[in-house]
Amino acid sequence: MHEEIITISPITIIGISTVTNNQQEATQDGLIVPLSQQFNEKQLAQSLSDCLVDDRIITLYTQYHQGESGDYTYVIGHQVKDPEDMPKGCEIYDIPGGRYLRFPTERGPLGDVLPAAWQQIWRKTQEGSLEGVRAYGVDFEFHNYDSELVHDAQVDIYLSIQD
Repeated sequence: MHEEIITISPITIIGISTVTNNQQEATQDGLIVPLSQQFNEKQLAQSLSDCLVDDRIITLYTQYHQGESGDYTYVIGHQVKDPEDMPKGCEIYDIPGGRYLRFPTERGPLGDVLPAAWQQIWRKTQEGSLEGVRAYGVDFEFHNYDSELVHDAQVDIYLSIQD
């Protein structure tokens, strides 16, 4: 995996969210998997088809309390051009434009490549060997796979970094 610092324009997404933390997600009581299942059941992409930028899934990690060791808000949704006509039960989230560290995963089963990438990010954060210093603002993931191809997934993780 090759990380690089890039500059992005603001992104607006519509999605659903929960508050969780890494300790909870390491147990059977994690909230991300059930939220993802709920997201898939809602078939949000179909109800937003006229305003989607594309059909890739975006997940956000935001409203961090105590960096990676505390609670954060996790959001799963889609990038939209215009957040009008939002489906019931969804919320609008903005990813601020600015500098981010892009950290791509390897290709493979989503349940393997994504946790492995985050473990590498946490290790590099603790070692101080990331290309930038994490800001713990809005971190996000672009999921680059078709929903039927989660066994051949590749995800681009974007970490907010300090200027």
